[in-house]
Amino acid sequence: MKKEELYVKLSKGRLLNVLLEGITHPNALTRREVVMAFAKLWIHLGTDFEPYLDQLNPREKKLVAVYKEKQMQPASVTADAFLTSNTSKSVIV
Repeated sequence: MKKEELYVKLSKGRLLNVLLEGITHPNALTRREVVMAFAKLWIHLGTDFEPYLDQLNPREKKLVAVYKEKQMQPASVTADAFLTSNTSKSVIV
């Protein structure tokens, strides 16, 4: 979706309202997907998206920022960290 289309959807409030409702959803997987959607929108739209984040409470905004940083990391860095942490543990058979 193009930036212009996203701005139209955000300005009409439908998309933002759904995300704001979803971030407090009782289902943890739904909340995680909403946080990831906020993070992806932030990455895609850049600083222009930040005023929309002001509608989140500080804890939610921090969580979105953490997910944004994770999504911006190269896949190889994440995979290397995972492999390093798992291979350093001793296994007793």
